[in-house]
Amino acid sequence: MSKTLVNSINIVVAFFIGVINCDGRNQVSTYDRDVTLTLKQKSILDEFAGIVSKKLPHKYMIEEMYLIRWLRVKNYNIPDAVNYLLQNIQWREENRMDFISASEDWSDMARDFKYHIEGQDRAAQPLLYVSVDELDIRKSVVNGKTERLLRFVDKGLEEAAQIVNTLGKKYKNVTRGQIIINLFGYNLVEHGCLRCIPVILRGILSYETHYPEYVDQLILLNTPSIAQPLINAATALLSESTRRSLKIYGTNKRDNLKILDTMFERDQIPLEIGGTKVYGGQALDYEDDW
Repeated sequence: MSKTLVNSINIVVAFFIGVINCDGRNQVSTYDRDVTLTLKQKSILDEFAGIVSKKLPHKYMIEEMYLIRWLRVKNYNIPDAVNYLLQNIQWREENRMDFISASEDWSDMARDFKYHIEGQDRAAQPLLYVSVDELDIRKSVVNGKTERLLRFVDKGLEEAAQIVNTLGKKYKNVTRGQIIINLFGYNLVEHGCLRCIPVILRGILSYETHYPEYVDQLILLNTPSIAQPLINAATALLSESTRRSLKIYGTNKRDNLKILDTMFERDQIPLEIGGTKVYGGQALDYEDDW
């Protein structure tokens, strides 16, 4: 077959970070999309890697799966992706992101803001779980800790992203994680106040800017109608990829649990939304009406 003919066919090639699961099952479709490229896209990836690899401070950053995130979010435009990635490296250095968890005392934030990264879905993708009744955004704003809170958000995103990176390198079958945000308890005083909304939107922008394409599904559970204006404002900031990942579900607990059961084992689903998972330090004040 001639080279011209090969190049004229939309051949799909996989750069195998590892397509076989630990347990031998087929991976979720998001994984297949993440590790599958056309020949043209693979060529662009190789060129991109050649430009940026020597400028990246960590080995995980030169992995193809890490690099492809920045290309995809910029529609495979190499100059745009180079600028985007290098700006992120500069942000990481300026904000000491490599040391954000180990070298800072977060006890002041941990009392009023909790997130949990201890579970996984059926495909071994890590789960970041947040319940809004464990958040008091207004308190931090009123106390002049807005920037501190936003850095705490970055800490959580960094920890979740590094788990994805570590699992991906170790098992070769993880490219993203899951996020569940339980909106039970959402109210306009602690979460939807006029001074709270900009904080939430800035947190979303931080994810989009610094951790693109790390989420498989972003699931909102127990979504009340009063949260819709905030969701509309937040959705406008999301990339096309994140908008595709966004799944919004209402307040029917049994229906929500049926959806979660397709993704998670019960022992990985938090107790308050129908499973048996109990996180360290989590309040167990819930309604047992499943």
